[in-house]
Amino acid sequence: MNTIGPYRNRQETYPFYSLPLCRGPKQSIEHAHETLGEALLGIELQYSGIDIRFKVNVTKTPVCTLNVDDGVYASLQNAIANQYWYQMYMDDLPIWSVLGESAGHAETYIWTHKDFTVEYNGNQIIKVVLMNTDLVPVHVGSPISFTYQVTWIPSSVPFEDRFNHYLDFDFFEHKDRELGDEYGWKQVHGDVFRQPAYPGLLASVIGSGAHLAVVSCVVLLLAVTNRLYTERGGFMSTAIFVFAASAPINGMVGGSLYAQMSGKKWIRQFLLGSTLLPILTFAAAFLVNLVAVYYQTSRSIPFLTMLAVVAILLFVIVPLNLVGTVLGRNLCGQANYPCRINSVPRPIPEKKWFMEPGFLILVTGMLPFGSIFIELFILFHFHLILGLQNLLRFRLHVTGSVAVDGCMFVRLCSRHLLPTQFRGLQMVRCNVCANIQSCLPFPVNIITVPLDVVKIKGFRFSLISWCWQWTSFMSGASISIYAYLYSAYYFIFKTKMNGFFQTSFFFVYMGLFCMYLGVLC
Repeated sequence: MNTIGPYRNRQETYPFYSLPLCRGPKQSIEHAHETLGEALLGIELQYSGIDIRFKVNVTKTPVCTLNVDDGVYASLQNAIANQYWYQMYMDDLPIWSVLGESAGHAETYIWTHKDFTVEYNGNQIIKVVLMNTDLVPVHVGSPISFTYQVTWIPSSVPFEDRFNHYLDFDFFEHKDRELGDEYGWKQVHGDVFRQPAYPGLLASVIGSGAHLAVVSCVVLLLAVTNRLYTERGGFMSTAIFVFAASAPINGMVGGSLYAQMSGKKWIRQFLLGSTLLPILTFAAAFLVNLVAVYYQTSRSIPFLTMLAVVAILLFVIVPLNLVGTVLGRNLCGQANYPCRINSVPRPIPEKKWFMEPGFLILVTGMLPFGSIFIELFILFHFHLILGLQNLLRFRLHVTGSVAVDGCMFVRLCSRHLLPTQFRGLQMVRCNVCANIQSCLPFPVNIITVPLDVVKIKGFRFSLISWCWQWTSFMSGASISIYAYLYSAYYFIFKTKMNGFFQTSFFFVYMGLFCMYLGVLC
């Protein structure tokens, strides 16, 4: 057994046996320790005690009997009224089901019989389907007997394709958006390469964006060529490894850019670039973790896991970032500008309100947001409403149109899939063509954002305004503003989520996600 929680609040999960439910008599099982990715995702496996043996059919057999007192009745009534559903695993294949049904405040019913249908190919399990039957009322003083049965069916599906049952790759694509030509900048050629305000911060965020872009591309390729979704926490563990291993890219890009801008305090810039995003992410995760601990949900990150993540930051990411900074300063630190910088800055004339940087920044983010709008809708729909964990993570990394949650601290994605009672959803098999088509929004977004930024720079240069560095960066990052506003709209008008924990979880991690999206763009 994994976790249980309310159907409408997919991130609010609890250990399965936090409810007063009974276990089966079988006790011996080989315990599999949680990986780092599983711990970050809140996966908490507990043995159900149900005796299932390979290719051995089992007729209706008792599991255990639950004695219902006032406390048990109150807990079950509250759980069933809130539509609690749970997740369990058989041979690493996820299974979902609901706890019971409620007929208003008058009667509460619980499913007591689990009917497992297991498909196998040779000596390997291919598919597991759980059907609940025997709905009985819950009354104080009336014991409840739980039963199960198992039916084994041969299958011709290869073992490596068994997870195709859970995937749906019927996805949308977008057309590229055409942008106009940029204007010349010769009239301000002596000032365009002048050092911007806060060069250390600018170099750090640009280096972090390059780092995230590489992580996105690598995980994208791994998602296409490997089956990361077949392992619990596979995406999270892979993203953590790739993020840590590619840390020199952050230092090389940020360090070389800072050196080209004639920055003197390179150690401060190196430390800022190494820790800026991790610290912000850790702060957000820490706040949500406090709420999770208060509510005693399985979403709380264990203390040792937090220490492991901090150790990765201090002993892997920071040293590798230092190596990249040194290489960047020595190999690419010399500026090769095509013209000299004027000794006296050119005065910037007054502009109309629609040419002010703030307005241009907001306008620039509209087109890139339009290029990923459908992907965001699909992401919210499957993740927040249907809870399709593997589909969401695969889409998140494969499309690349919404930044990979590569930072080790991010736990944005849920870990639930669609319950088995919703069998109307037809799953489409994954193939190479679908994977290639799914990658198209990534180059669309890569093309759209730079073209928008170039056009804004042309407008600024035509007005003899040479302060373009921060305006360009914020213009690309403004896509995150629209993404966050859309997420708030979706939360308020398209979902039925409620409660302080679910609300804080959603908005904090969505803000973190949008911040990464802005830095990446």
